[in-house]
Amino acid sequence: MSSVIDRQRSGEYSDVIHETAEGIAEITIDRPERHDAFKERRRPELDEFPRLP
Repeated sequence: MSSVIDRQRSGEYSDVIHETAEGIAEITIDRPERHDAFKERRRPELDEFPRLP
């Protein structure tokens, strides 16, 4: 079974990857230099992802 993945990475969200496959969204923090640490100031930005097309 194959699936189509819609992967978004924009300059605005340069360290966050948003993927959608088969109606399921996955958000990945991509900051290997910081061991993928979460920055609390990113919380408002992450709240925007469910509203992305």
